[in-house]
Amino acid sequence: MLITQLDSPSYTGLNHSNPLEVKQYKDNSSNYGEVPFKAKKDPGNSWTFPIVTGHNYSGHWGFGNLDFTSMTLQLSPKWQPTDRDVILALNFTSKRE
Repeated sequence: MLITQLDSPSYTGLNHSNPLEVKQYKDNSSNYGEVPFKAKKDPGNSWTFPIVTGHNYSGHWGFGNLDFTSMTLQLSPKWQPTDRDVILALNFTSKRE
């Protein structure tokens, strides 16, 4: 999965009224961090990635044919009810024949 912070200065500093500029940012893989995919063989041995509270993120699965129907996110035991909100937007594409 590729993930980027949408409230970072490099994104908020874009001219958002120019769709080409935003598209070029989103198409540039150097603007994303990568979370390597791990097959779900043992949920106790699943993959993790940090998300800092108080920020907005966008993630997508890159290119290819991933075939799964669900994903589970779990809060860290270190999370506190007083922590700031997080917005995490993930794409969903339903391919039809």
